[in-house]
Amino acid sequence: MKKVPTVNQIIQNIEEIAPKALALPGDTVGLQCGEPDRPVKRVMVSLDATLETVIQAVKYKADLLVTHHPLLFEPLTQENILGPAGMALARAVRENLSVYSAHTNLDASEHGINASLASLLDLKETKVLQPSGLEFFKLVVFVPGEKLGRVRSAAFKAGAGQVGDYSGCSFVMEGVGTFHPGEDASPTIGQAGRDEKVHEVRLEVSVQSEALGAVLAAVRKAHPYEEPAIDVYPMISSSSGAGFGMSGTLPQQSTVGQVATRVASMLKTNSLRLVGKRSGRIKKVAVCAGSGATLLSAAVAAGAQLYITGDVKYHDARKAEDAGIFVLDAGHFAPERYGLLQFGKLLERKLAEQGLIVQFSYAKEKDPFMPI
Repeated sequence: MKKVPTVNQIIQNIEEIAPKALALPGDTVGLQCGEPDRPVKRVMVSLDATLETVIQAVKYKADLLVTHHPLLFEPLTQENILGPAGMALARAVRENLSVYSAHTNLDASEHGINASLASLLDLKETKVLQPSGLEFFKLVVFVPGEKLGRVRSAAFKAGAGQVGDYSGCSFVMEGVGTFHPGEDASPTIGQAGRDEKVHEVRLEVSVQSEALGAVLAAVRKAHPYEEPAIDVYPMISSSSGAGFGMSGTLPQQSTVGQVATRVASMLKTNSLRLVGKRSGRIKKVAVCAGSGATLLSAAVAAGAQLYITGDVKYHDARKAEDAGIFVLDAGHFAPERYGLLQFGKLLERKLAEQGLIVQFSYAKEKDPFMPI
């Protein structure tokens, strides 16, 4: 039986494709405005969250606008609230339009923007240029057994114990703790100036970086000791297949010109710039939509002979020449717009497979740069 989904149900599907944890620190991905429980019959997809795309969504009678670039890159203040972002937000709120943005998390997703570019060229044996890892910590605290429940509960409430789709995750091991309170100490157990032994448990919980401060404060507040023993270990969890940029091999050797022609046709752009010669023969290619010049060294390290990206600056082009790699600058708009359209189609199929009735439309947008 088919049914109409809510904003939150669609968000859950988006974040299965592009988990928020993959976003770069400080990136304002997620629900920009709107009510999570509101039913959604129509969705519009756009690259940018501008007043123009908000108006298009309103005219389409969309309940949800899904964008790549966030509506709010920075907090609204008295100085910018009447600017473009403030006006777009005000119009969306006034029209009861929910807005959700998937930005660098979609860039890093193994099903995201760069994966679409790799598929466009039929790249084989693809690998991520810069693997994406979620920084987190393992927090270890030693606590008397009878106080374990209180301390663990406080840690969970503050955000600890999340492992993927599981919550309340911890490890407990019994042991004996020893300590010697100083003369000025006020120990909960034992006396100042005397060696002590106490039966304790070792509690281990994982904590994402943004929650570490809150969890430490909660554990210290709930812990019965004057000076609880707490260890924090930094860790990196690499998501398989996730990261920024991709490299792979073409089905057959081609010239740079042949690849450039295909890219221009598929991305519907005539604003390509090339570092190198069209006649150069290539087999291995790296791609990174958007401003990907910072991954030039990673593309070289991956053995790529051609790197397709956008927003390449003069000195980056010189670096590419020195490294002996061809660079095709396809701009910022066209590659990301293409990848976003593929993402929208994937989301459509995903919802349809669940029997969720949603109509999709794609905003009409154009590159701010025009050839002359």
